[in-house]
Amino acid sequence: MTRAGTTLILVLGAAAMCASAQAPPAATAQAQSLATSIAATQAAWSVAISETFQDNNRQWPVGLHQDNSLGADIKIPDGQYAWTVNVRRGNSYLNFIPKDAPQFGDFYAAVDVKLLGGGEGGNYAYGLIFRHLNDDYGFFGIQADGSFRVLTVFGTGIYQMILSSSPAIRPNAVNRIAVRGVGSDFVCEINGEMVHIVTEDFVPGDIGLGVDAISSAGEARVVFDNFEVRAPGGENQ
Repeated sequence: MTRAGTTLILVLGAAAMCASAQAPPAATAQAQSLATSIAATQAAWSVAISETFQDNNRQWPVGLHQDNSLGADIKIPDGQYAWTVNVRRGNSYLNFIPKDAPQFGDFYAAVDVKLLGGGEGGNYAYGLIFRHLNDDYGFFGIQADGSFRVLTVFGTGIYQMILSSSPAIRPNAVNRIAVRGVGSDFVCEINGEMVHIVTEDFVPGDIGLGVDAISSAGEARVVFDNFEVRAPGGENQ
């Protein structure tokens, strides 16, 4: 199984899916203890990035971006980052990072996501990319079918794919998704509820937004808003 995609600022690649699994139960005592500890560690962190998309001063990618696998028409209307996506070939992705974005080691990242239409059947997942460096990154996003998807990617090869449904996802509404990263531990949250913890040795890297498509599908639309990153010693940017 091959995989193709684009990261803007640009990285092109193909990837093979190496592993796939259903998410283990998130609400174990050990998982809850780790999530609580990480949240406590991050409580005093200050805002490093606060983005409401009232303008495009950060120079997020906009316009039409497409290759042989998928395309996205991206605009910033009315204080939102709006994408219209079409996928010609499955196992594809697009990642978007603002120009000159800082890189983060430990971080808290969050964004509001609303799916406006299309992408039924779990073909598309929209969400956060984190610790992105060259062809390595993590991804956490939600799907129109009420599921979430977690990917760990190295050298454009998927080393782990987690697919699981979650009652924390609000259908046809705005969902606040977040990732808390400390060291090699990453806590994934939906609307303030911890849904999964992944452990992976990612180096510091970019934080941005992405779409991941399992199979070819028709047009789908999504909007992002209130993107935020907190970090140790961060300053509002």
